[in-house]
Amino acid sequence: MPKWRRSSTCERKKMPAKSSPGPLSGVRVLVGRARHQAGALSGELRKLGATVLEIPFIEIRKPRSFGPLDSALRMLDGYDWLILTSVNGVEAMWERLAKLRLVNKSFDHLRVAAIGPAT
Repeated sequence: MPKWRRSSTCERKKMPAKSSPGPLSGVRVLVGRARHQAGALSGELRKLGATVLEIPFIEIRKPRSFGPLDSALRMLDGYDWLILTSVNGVEAMWERLAKLRLVNKSFDHLRVAAIGPAT
């Protein structure tokens, strides 16, 4: 049996047998966010009566090497655009800028695009 099937079976056993009354009572919802980000959404869905199954579709972790990112951050003046695609990416970028002591690096010349409402 594939690893993901065993995991979802284990998670299913942890779900409550009955959901609480609410507009989503009787509705089962799969939340596929990273484990550390699923809690808030799952909690709100449960408050509305949904039965929630959390299975992280992605794992957020640090890269093996920060070399390419560090190089790009040091040469921001050579770029025209900064495109941020997730909250996790934004946090990682600010973390690396601080680690490299580049927090005062100017972004004034960059056009910035952010994908998603939380980004």
